[in-house]
Amino acid sequence: MLYLKSLELHGFKSFPEKTVLNFGAGATVIVGPNGSGKSNITDAMRWVLGELSTKNIRGSKMEDVIFVGADGRRPMSFAEVSVTFDDSEEPRKLNSPYTEITVTRRYYRSGDSEYYINRKPVRLRDINELFMNTGIGRDGYSIIGQGRIAEIISKKNEDRRSIFEETAGISKYRYRKHESEKKLSETEANMLRVRDILTELESRVGPMEKAAQKARRFLELFAVKKEADVSLFLWDMAKKRDESARLAEAIALSTHELEMIEDTESQLDAMSERLFAASEDNKAAESKLYGEIKAKRNLLHALENEYKLLENNAGHGRDTALKDEAASVMYKETVASEEENCERFITAAQTAEKKLGEIEAEIGVLADERDVLREKRAAAETALETALAEQRQLEAARADIDVRLGVIENSGIEDQGRSGDIAGELEGYRKEALRAEENRDNAADSIASFEKEINEAEGECARLRSEIATLDSEIENTLRKSAAASSECEGLRSRIAALKRIEEHFEGYQSSVRFVMGQAGKTLSGIHGPISQLIKAEPEHATAIEIAMGGGLQNIIVDDENASKAAMAALKRAGAGRATFSPITTMKASTRSRELEAASKDAGFVGFADELVRCDDRYRGIVSYYLGRTAVFDNIDNATVAAKRSGWKIRTVTLDGQQTNSGGSFTGGSVKQGSGFLTRAGQIDKLEGELRSAEKKYETVQNEVDELREKRGACASDMAAYDEKCALMRALMRSEQAAFDEAEAKLGVTLSLIEKLEKDAESLGESEKQRAEERAGLERERIALTEKIDDIAQKRLETDSQKYDCDTRMEQIAESVNGLMISAAETRRDIEAANASLEDSRARMEDARSRSEEYAASAEKLRADADMAEKIASEKKSEASAVERDIADMEEKRASLETGGLDYEKKIRELQSRTREVASKKELVYKAHSKNENRYEGLTSDIEKMTTRLWDEYELTVTAAAELGYPEVTEENRAEIAATLNETKNQIKALGQVNVDAIEEYAELKERYDHVKTQMDDLEKSKDELFGIISAIEEEMKRMFVEAFHKINKNFGEVFRELFGGGSAELSLTDPEDVLNCGIEISAAPPGKMIKNLSLLSGGEQAFIAIALLFALIKVNPSPFCIFDEIEAALDEVNVTRVANYMHRVAAELQIIMITHRRGTMEIADTLYGVTMPSHGISKVFTLDVGSVSRQEFMKEHLDS
Repeated sequence: MLYLKSLELHGFKSFPEKTVLNFGAGATVIVGPNGSGKSNITDAMRWVLGELSTKNIRGSKMEDVIFVGADGRRPMSFAEVSVTFDDSEEPRKLNSPYTEITVTRRYYRSGDSEYYINRKPVRLRDINELFMNTGIGRDGYSIIGQGRIAEIISKKNEDRRSIFEETAGISKYRYRKHESEKKLSETEANMLRVRDILTELESRVGPMEKAAQKARRFLELFAVKKEADVSLFLWDMAKKRDESARLAEAIALSTHELEMIEDTESQLDAMSERLFAASEDNKAAESKLYGEIKAKRNLLHALENEYKLLENNAGHGRDTALKDEAASVMYKETVASEEENCERFITAAQTAEKKLGEIEAEIGVLADERDVLREKRAAAETALETALAEQRQLEAARADIDVRLGVIENSGIEDQGRSGDIAGELEGYRKEALRAEENRDNAADSIASFEKEINEAEGECARLRSEIATLDSEIENTLRKSAAASSECEGLRSRIAALKRIEEHFEGYQSSVRFVMGQAGKTLSGIHGPISQLIKAEPEHATAIEIAMGGGLQNIIVDDENASKAAMAALKRAGAGRATFSPITTMKASTRSRELEAASKDAGFVGFADELVRCDDRYRGIVSYYLGRTAVFDNIDNATVAAKRSGWKIRTVTLDGQQTNSGGSFTGGSVKQGSGFLTRAGQIDKLEGELRSAEKKYETVQNEVDELREKRGACASDMAAYDEKCALMRALMRSEQAAFDEAEAKLGVTLSLIEKLEKDAESLGESEKQRAEERAGLERERIALTEKIDDIAQKRLETDSQKYDCDTRMEQIAESVNGLMISAAETRRDIEAANASLEDSRARMEDARSRSEEYAASAEKLRADADMAEKIASEKKSEASAVERDIADMEEKRASLETGGLDYEKKIRELQSRTREVASKKELVYKAHSKNENRYEGLTSDIEKMTTRLWDEYELTVTAAAELGYPEVTEENRAEIAATLNETKNQIKALGQVNVDAIEEYAELKERYDHVKTQMDDLEKSKDELFGIISAIEEEMKRMFVEAFHKINKNFGEVFRELFGGGSAELSLTDPEDVLNCGIEISAAPPGKMIKNLSLLSGGEQAFIAIALLFALIKVNPSPFCIFDEIEAALDEVNVTRVANYMHRVAAELQIIMITHRRGTMEIADTLYGVTMPSHGISKVFTLDVGSVSRQEFMKEHLDS
């Protein structure tokens, strides 16, 4: 059974200090003067249980619940209320694992709101669900605020339903119905979306199926075409290779002579490269110096702008300072004026306070006289009441004697017929007792059966709750893994994007290269790109290739010599520097020397540099030109041995970047790892591989999360089903318990009647003798009583006259006091007005003083800032002069570098002249074998083109094509196979556009269509199930509401008659066919009245009817506690006493907390709290120890004033 233990307020309305009220069993009464903050306790209880309407807690906005401050107390930043319940006893235990429940609500001025249960954060929804169907909560009937009691009957018929539904226990079912309807709406929305998807997929399945059939036909024809084409290719390839072999033998004879010339060319190339590198370094230094000069000029411009701006700001600051000084003087004058106003308001307030003292003294004199008269009147009234009570007692005694005499006369007659009736009644009651006992036993068996089912369902709920907790922990751990995997993916993506941006923006390249690549595809055509972006090497070979290529990695590959000339012209026009271009049409690979071939057999040989590079076949000649005469070794020692053996005629490079050159020179040292162009491309490939692995890991973890969430959803669904079963079983058990209690009560009453009738039968025989003796004694008593009654009536007349004189004088005093009180109130208003004006004047004075000081300080600061700005401007001017001198020095250095560059160009031209002489000699040698070489190259080109076409069309090498085992082509069948090939090509062309991926796309689309169709079927099934659940909930709600409504109606009539001392009251439904939505009408007729409309009743009668209805609700579904805030305020003293006596009986079974001003209510208290406001705006609570002081003393001390 839920039990209210305490209520704690901190910062709530007028309770800034932490205030705790402890509640015990029985009735607790809270009293205090008007405006002391008593009703704030009711508001706090309603607020902590989830009230969201500020109107219901007597506010205009939610911030009003926070203490706003008072004299000497600052406003608080939050309000907090906690209520504690003991939930350790059955029955009607809450659905909570705790035996003690503390609900806390905290609200901040920022608008943030927090809810806690046992100091653990929860949602408002959790609190509402916890107290659903208990009568507690914002929609319950356990808390009736100030002035709200009559609203119970004054509301519209439809608006009264909430408290009836709470009493009937169907609030939770209505909430579940709302949740099911919400799920139904979501299901229907999902069905709409899935139906749209299904329609879209249906429109695509047919066309995609046709495309798949077309793709299959294409693949069949392609296989026939491939067989004919590859067979013809192999026959043509064999012919060309035979002729190529014959030409190769002729060319070999002239190769030896060319090798000697190539050695000379190699030496000239090396010298050319060194000169070119030195020239490029000179240009780079010149370019760098130019950039520094430009930066210095920008700095100079910035400094000039800064000191001009500072000089302008200094002038503006001094002007503003003059304006602020004038404003400061103006506000000082305002301060003097307001000081005079303050003196005038103080004098007015003192005069009014003196007048108020005189009025209060006069009221005191009259009050003393009134107190004396009250004592006299009270004494007279007491005497009258005593005499009246004695007279009524005597008259009642005389009337009783008359009745008893009549009864004695009649009892003799009645006893004669009574004896026969008793026997018949005994037989009927004994049969009724047997039926009641049988009904009680049947109900007990049903209750035991329901308890067993409830225990089993609760066991399953506990198991599922534990399983859900385990799954929640696993989901949390898996989500952490998912977050880590996602973070890893994002990190890899960022690194890849950064490297790709570097590549796309050609960072690290010469400015001339960046310029050409920027114009490629715009003003320049035939540009392929830098060699570094068109070749690839394994990570272990990248350093060696980068060293071997050197600056050549930035050489730009173009289509032909025309593209080279166009690009050079563009560079010249733009003044963007120089670049080296490698036309595909002019650069060819040369044959390796004997010394270089011999080096391949030396220790540590890794490979020829051009063979360690991957590139498009179009660029193979250029790559071989740059790298074909370079051998790669594992270390410098092995490279040195090989170079020495060749007579220092070969060029070598090691894997760590050390180099030997033709002629015997060495180049080497440290190499920064990972900074080269080729290394950068390798890093991108490596990181993309790591990213694919990380994404796969992330996808695996996400699948685990989905599986765990699906398991948890299934467990939660099962637990909800068991919860609903428990609720249904408890409802059925309550019904059987009610039947058991009814049968038990009926059996007890019947057995008592049987016992009484048996005793009556025994006593009939002895009655006649006693009646004669009793009649004589009663007649003597009646004569004596009549004499006493006459004496008392005479005394009452004399006392009543004295009381009338006292009443007349007290009315005259009351009129005088009222007049004086009005004068006092007017004088107080004058004092308050003077004080308010004084405070306003003081506020204006302080504001003016503050503004005057602010403007004075601002003027002083502005002058200081202006001085500082002028100082800084002077410094900036000096700094600008220094920068101008630096620019002059740098221009001299730039002129020197420009002269050096001209010298390098002269030397390069001389070297180029020597190179042309060697080339002329080489050309004479080539004339001897050019015819064979050109033919050989033509055949080689044809073979390469045929090989490329074979790969491009079928992704086959020559070896792989031969291994296919297609029929061999002969001179006889070649024409027939060629005809088959042409016919197949025409058939493929006739098919038109073919999407080969359509076969796989159709399979995926069909699979998705089937999946979506299954989803649609599942949603329709879920929709039908939800309709069934809603229907079952509505039926149970109807049954429970009708059953509870009949009980409430019955109790309403009984409580009404008990409180009113008669009359009749009834409840009815506006539409019995729609019990869950119709309104509820209230009919009531106090004794001696016929009322058709409740609005015709007085305010007190309406409140009395509402109280009767409230107690009728409580009898059906007792709330653990009730808080009533002045619900009896509209009643007279007699009816207050009736309500108080009724509440005193009810308090034996539930806790009642009453906030009141009425003495009759105070007298039933088991615990009394007093609320006072010793300081304006701050409430204090104190407790009365009922055992140490009487209630009358407490009320006299704290309430009479």
